[in-house]
Amino acid sequence: MFTFALLLTSGLSGVLLWAALEKLRAQRELRALLAALGFGGWPKRFLALAVPAAEIVTAVGLLLIPAAQWPRLGVACLGVTFAIAGVLGLRAEQRVSCSCLGTTSGGLLGWTQLILLPGWLAAGYALAWLDPGWSAGEGLQYLAGLMVLLGALRAVSVVREWHTAVGNRRAIDEAVVVRAPIVAQAQKVATP
Repeated sequence: MFTFALLLTSGLSGVLLWAALEKLRAQRELRALLAALGFGGWPKRFLALAVPAAEIVTAVGLLLIPAAQWPRLGVACLGVTFAIAGVLGLRAEQRVSCSCLGTTSGGLLGWTQLILLPGWLAAGYALAWLDPGWSAGEGLQYLAGLMVLLGALRAVSVVREWHTAVGNRRAIDEAVVVRAPIVAQAQKVATP
């Protein structure tokens, strides 16, 4: 049971931390999503920071204070919040692009969030039933390991983007080298 509790807690914490950090990194996309849902002014600015903050606090609480009830309730409340956003997305005049995981997600806000609600609620209940019993010090070690894993996942995407940029740079360089004689010839013909 301990292993299952650790895997479930780490998985939930990982998803919440990744989502929160991506939302903080892609604030423009998150604010556009909130505007599409009808939020403007200070509510939009508040939610753009409050949702990722709630995700971070819940994720850290799950690992550092596993016996506390509030992180489990946080999971359920976040699931309900995501489902409400899904309903608002379905009711919006136009389809709302989901930036739930930052710029890495390409889905639409709506049915997915509603379908995932029972999973969020079940995960919160399972954590209450499993009652993980590690100490805050052990939880801090688990959190550090999780952050290393998330950093490695981010590094993979950075390296992938770097390779794409290098390929684009080579293509541009080749285009410039191939076109240089053509441009020089055109300039020579243009000058009397």
